Amino acid sequence: MSVDQKFLEKKSLEYRKTIIEIIYNSGAGHTGGSLSCIDILNVLYNGILEITPNNFATIERNNYIHSKGHSVEALYTVLCDLSFFKKEDLDTLNAFDSHFIGHPTKKVLGVEHNTGALGHGLSVAVGLALAKKKDESKKKVFALLGDGELSEGLFGRLVHLQTNINWIISLSLLIEIIYKSLVKQKMLIQLNLWMRNLNLLVLT
Repeated sequence: MSVDQKFLEKKSLEYRKTIIEIIYNSGAGHTGGSLSCIDILNVLYNGILEITPNNFATIERNNYIHSKGHSVEALYTVLCDLSFFKKEDLDTLNAFDSHFIGHPTKKVLGVEHNTGALGHGLSVAVGLALAKKKDESKKKVFALLGDGELSEGLFGRLVHLQTNINWIISLSLLIEIIYKSLVKQKMLIQLNLWMRNLNLLVLT
């Protein structure tokens, strides 16, 4: 899926404006966390995942788990731009009786899994990736983790799973080809922890 870099740069600026706007208007939110991951979500959703409102309910597609739940405003912003819901719905962020709460919830179309408890999203991503491997699917699973999650017990237990997994924690592998100019100041880490052939990419 080829995407113009200028298009991505423009989208990132638009997304940042939206994040600041909705957090300011709602009176609550995680500005720093959302701004820090918006470039990643921009590249994923506009250049790699090929997830749309039309195919979201299907099984044979790529999956994205937003384990870094407190930065949900970034995810909501991108999903809104892709027409999963209307901007007026997004503007209800943190309002009474709104589905758009401070952590991802499946009540919002486009959200794969409820997350927020540290480390739980990675467990779901590993399960999805194992299922795709068993089904011999070519589709991939992506998960975004916050740094605090890496200290959770669940993360340690997943690392010790005795499975044939090629586990990559990488920003550069995912982004560098189509998005070099916007990630120059990010820390780029590539780390192979397990063995081979599981389509799971973890971003942290």
